[in-house]
Amino acid sequence: MADKFCIYCGANLEEGAGFCPQCGATVAKEGEQQPYQPQHVHNAPDKLGSIGTFILLYGILAIILGVFCLAIWGAIDTIWDLIMEDEKSRELIIGYDKETVAVSMLLGGITMLASGACAIISGMKVNARENYNLALITCILATVLSFSFIITLIIGIIVTVKLVTGKDSFKSRFQKKNHHRGIVGATVILKKFY
Repeated sequence: MADKFCIYCGANLEEGAGFCPQCGATVAKEGEQQPYQPQHVHNAPDKLGSIGTFILLYGILAIILGVFCLAIWGAIDTIWDLIMEDEKSRELIIGYDKETVAVSMLLGGITMLASGACAIISGMKVNARENYNLALITCILATVLSFSFIITLIIGIIVTVKLVTGKDSFKSRFQKKNHHRGIVGATVILKKFY
């Protein structure tokens, strides 16, 4: 008699076994149809490349910038006094008052921290190619929260569009559930024959 293998994990099955001793999957009896046949999922080409790493890098830089803005806000009295002592520095801030600069630094710091946090979540999900909806929503939030810098806003829109067009690169729920089983099964079967 030919060896019989589990279709899920590739383990050797004993004659007449009703379930796999390795993974516990139900095994069809001789002449019965297998209760479940794994589907072969066609993997779409990955259109996203290293965009997840790019999003993560932006997130880290946004957090650093946010912390920097909050540090300026926290030390605004000292910084303002230093600026007022230097004639060239005073020329740079003509038309601004201390309170306006302080509020700008506070709001800028908070929005950049939030934008960076959203970007890091999005970048992690994009790199894992998991949870498309969360990756897209946090990317949009990171973009919207970076409104104070026109270049980051434009880049954020481009990245968001790239995510929308690269949706097929994310794992489907079926692939996530059966990914491990498929790898283990294929590995065990290949080891037995090679």
